[in-house]
Amino acid sequence: MKQAWPFLRRSLQPARRAYLEARLGRLDSAQNPGRGAPMIAGFLSAPMGIGAAASLIHSAFRQVNITPSSFDLTPIYQPERSVLPWPPVPEPEDDGTGPVIVHVNAPESIHALSAIGAERLRGRLLIGFWAWELPQIPKSWIAPAARYHEIWVPSHFTADALRPALGGKVKVAGYPLSPANLSPELPRRLRERVLPDPDKGLLVLAAGDALSSIERKNPIGAIRAFRTAFKDREDCRMIVKTSGLSRASAAIRRRFDAECASDPRIRIFDDPLPQDEFDALFAAADVFVSLHRSEGFGLSIARALLAGTPALVTGWSGNADFSDLPGVTEVGFELVPPRSDQPQYNLPGAVWADPDEAAAAEQLSKMTVPDAARRSAIAAAAEERVSPEKWVAGLSPAFHAVCETQ
Repeated sequence: MKQAWPFLRRSLQPARRAYLEARLGRLDSAQNPGRGAPMIAGFLSAPMGIGAAASLIHSAFRQVNITPSSFDLTPIYQPERSVLPWPPVPEPEDDGTGPVIVHVNAPESIHALSAIGAERLRGRLLIGFWAWELPQIPKSWIAPAARYHEIWVPSHFTADALRPALGGKVKVAGYPLSPANLSPELPRRLRERVLPDPDKGLLVLAAGDALSSIERKNPIGAIRAFRTAFKDREDCRMIVKTSGLSRASAAIRRRFDAECASDPRIRIFDDPLPQDEFDALFAAADVFVSLHRSEGFGLSIARALLAGTPALVTGWSGNADFSDLPGVTEVGFELVPPRSDQPQYNLPGAVWADPDEAAAAEQLSKMTVPDAARRSAIAAAAEERVSPEKWVAGLSPAFHAVCETQ
């Protein structure tokens, strides 16, 4: 998942860190935290994975009669990306006593906690929700954990990376998702827009944030697999949902142009979409392709399955927690040293997956439009695995001990 503030990582000098640490003072995990309604802090109004994941937590609590408050960090640290409406519904003010879930990663923790303020945080159960996508963590991640009672992570893969350094403080939480409440006309209209025959043609979907690690998400690998699989078929189309491509580096834009410009069957959707149109992408597709090199969880894969859409995915990392679900086809890979456009992934001794694009293309070429019965079975199994009710019930005993319900 995206490291949210590259400019802060570059510019954070020791004096600045010392200043922020001083603002927090003796904010350590309280011995007897207070009880109340939870507060979720994160990039809640930003169209990026780490923000979407935080908003899922906020929504899940509301669905199980827990009324959270929130603290949106986007206007403070990334105002240009504060484009989504937040909060989506009226919410109460923070009660100042309930547990606080800070959904940013370790490098941003000092900024997030400082923005929220030590006085608001003191005496509460503090939970850091950290996503990471390699089998080991940077050493700089260890010290920020001391500020929290618990560190929640999205998958067993991420937990295995953090536990050697952080021990029992690490709890696997996963993410909660609910089926989209979509009018069937929306996916139908999308298919009519892009397919020559919406009833027979195959629609392939891929995704990746161009301002995050495009090498890690690897949508260009999915594009190459599509072109190899269907080089002689005019009934197939591909949508690639990106974010921030217009603001990405010229080198990244050139790579997309090189793969897509000569193939009119491939459409790039880069602008932020209303939630129902975003959900319609997953419901309209016949297969979702993720040839990622590593995932902390795999939100887009889970969204596809929840919509009843089969998924062709790299068989490694966080998505392994639900790769046993119906509709998932795994692609083989080789573990290699990372070569990322985001330097935090280029750790000495680290590895990530290099998916077999030729095998992916062969598997993709055999896929057909799923019928209604298959889509229903895929969606039902996914919903049972990631439902908000099941997610909340599986959270840590320490959280349940101090979280008030309605």
